[in-house]
Formats: sequence, structure tokens, C-alpha cells
Amino acid sequence: TNLASAEPATAASATQQTCPCCKPPVTAILSALAQESTLLEQSLSDKQEQKIQGIRFVTGNLAGRKVVLVVSGMGKVNAAVVTTLLIEHFAPSEILFFGIAGGLNPKLGLGDIVIAEKTTQHDLLTLERENVSPMEIFSPVDDPTSRRTALTRPAI
Repeated sequence: TNLASAEPATAASATQQTCPCCKPPVTAILSALAQESTLLEQSLSDKQEQKIQGIRFVTGNLAGRKVVLVVSGMGKVNAAVVTTLLIEHFAPSEILFFGIAGGLNPKLGLGDIVIAEKTTQHDLLTLERENVSPMEIFSPVDDPTSRRTALTRPAI
């Protein structure tokens, strides 16, 4: 290509090519199991598939919105890995996680939607009957036999 004869780039076209904030927003939608996202995937238009680190990501449009669907597998480690890949490769404006979940409240039924007012990392708490108390947290570089380096979280 002869650069001297090429048309100069306008400020607008240069911005569109380099500015990620000018791209249309992408909604990332995760589920733990493939069965949970089947209907959404079938509803996508302009569907494209790609694999990143062996994980299948499906992009497309859903009700006029650009989305990326992914099945993370069960567990918080899988969800964290897949969410990291989503952020790195798709820069979503929001991330939704949906699907089947267990619950302890007998008032909840199938199909109920639960929106949390408070959340906590359950690995760091001990639940005994009605009492929730924090566990001690140790740095992995500290001597595991020493309790002097323990950090504690305030009671909830």
C-alpha cells in the first residue's frame, strides 16, 4: 500500500479504532451448566463461537444487545477463571450470572429470583445454628504454626 496516496484518517475514525469506550457495550452472561444457557444461546442472532484457553465463548445479539455467553462449570474457582477471561477479552460493561442454585430458605420455590442485599465469602465464616462468626485468615507466606500472624474479620 502506498501510504502517500492513502486518505488521511479522520479524528473520528482514529478514535473508533483505538478507544474501547466507543465500542457498543457488551453484556457477559455466565452460567455454571450448559443446560442453563441453552435457551439464551438459541435466541442469539449473529452468533459466533470462539475458544479461549479451551473455554467456549458465544457472542451475538440478544434483544438488540451485544452479549457474550459462557458456561463456567460449577464452583467459584471456575467462575473466577472464566470471569477473568471475559474481562480480559471482551471488556463487558456488566456481568450477569444466572442458573440453578441451592438455597436454605424453605419459602423459596423453583423459578424464584433472588437478589442479594448482602453477600459474604462463605469460606471465611463459620455457621453454627443462628450464629455466624469469622474465621481466622493467615497469610500463605507466614509460618502456619504461628497464630500471632492471624488476621480476623469483624463479626457480622
